Amino acid sequence: MENTQNIEEKEEKNVQNKKRNKIIIIVIIILLLLLILVKLYFEFKAERQRIYDLRAQILEKNRIALEEKDKNREEGKSLKFADSSQKIESEEKEIADSLQKVREKEIADNSQKAKKSDKSADSLRQIREKEIADSIAAENAKKALEEAAKGDCKDTATPWVYPEPTGGVHFEPIKVSFFVSKPCSVFYKRSKDAEFKLWKGENILISDKTELYYYALDSCQNLFSEQKKVYEFRERQTQNVCPNNMAFIENPNGNFCIDQYLWANKKGVLPVNMVSQTAARDSCASLGKRLCTAEEWTAACKGPYLWKYPYGNAYMPRACVTQDSVFRRSGEASECRGWYAVYDMSGNLAEWTSTRSTENNRFFIVKGGFWESGQSGDCETSRYSYYPQNQHNPVGFRCCKSLE
Repeated sequence: MENTQNIEEKEEKNVQNKKRNKIIIIVIIILLLLLILVKLYFEFKAERQRIYDLRAQILEKNRIALEEKDKNREEGKSLKFADSSQKIESEEKEIADSLQKVREKEIADNSQKAKKSDKSADSLRQIREKEIADSIAAENAKKALEEAAKGDCKDTATPWVYPEPTGGVHFEPIKVSFFVSKPCSVFYKRSKDAEFKLWKGENILISDKTELYYYALDSCQNLFSEQKKVYEFRERQTQNVCPNNMAFIENPNGNFCIDQYLWANKKGVLPVNMVSQTAARDSCASLGKRLCTAEEWTAACKGPYLWKYPYGNAYMPRACVTQDSVFRRSGEASECRGWYAVYDMSGNLAEWTSTRSTENNRFFIVKGGFWESGQSGDCETSRYSYYPQNQHNPVGFRCCKSLE
């Protein structure tokens, strides 16, 4: 009986020991987990602090950089332009080195050909070198403008450029330059497939049929978009079939002559307005001429390419006197020249014709618009609301002459 009791006590004691051991193991595991969590917490905290410190360093560097930038800006733009100049000089040196390599290669490749014809090879090489130099000069000018435009540019006005003399029919070789409305760089080429080059103020000799392309860019990157003028040349005797200051017009319905300027057909003189249709007809007759028909007037204005305006199909606000407060002297707007060298057929003064209106037979067609007609002062628009017996402020005229 006693032995049985002892055995039960031992078993109970063993069970208690096992429970205690389990509790101890669990406690140890919990403590280890806690230690791991604590360690992870402090490592995370340290990493976050490191990130904060790194971010603070970056912000500090940015702040210092911004302060330096503001300081440089306050000191003036001279340093910026100096840096731009150095950059441009560096690029120019690289381009010059490339040009030198191109030249050396061309000289080496052409050495054998030069033995057969030294003079011809030298001439070709000089032409090619000039083309390369012109192309590089144009590219350098564009880069310089781009660098300058990175400054504070408040000028938003687009430059206006046109060649003088402008395109159309001419009767002898001409020297063309460019009119510019403000300081800018003008780039041009003499054919569609050529490369643009910088205009340096030189006269451009044109003596045969030429397509002149051009555009302009100012220091604030305001762009005058690419334009094209076509030049053609004819024998002088073609023009001599007409009296002085009259242009020869080719027309499927019969060739004729037309005054180059509004009456009294003199360049640099204010044209006559406030004249009735009857007085205009009589004035032309006094010189052995006649008032133009609407069809003749339109043919002279549109030219052989059937342009909407005397100078082309796109409206150019500054080409003719169409956005002004008063009419101007004849030929003053030199770009307002039609293909046949007839001036001011868009704007300045509207013009009487001898053609009666189909809408109302009592009225005669008036063509061309006047000084504030804007885009409606084109070659196509016809008006007929002016009483022919009355004098009208915006209406003048020019004369035509039939060819015998």
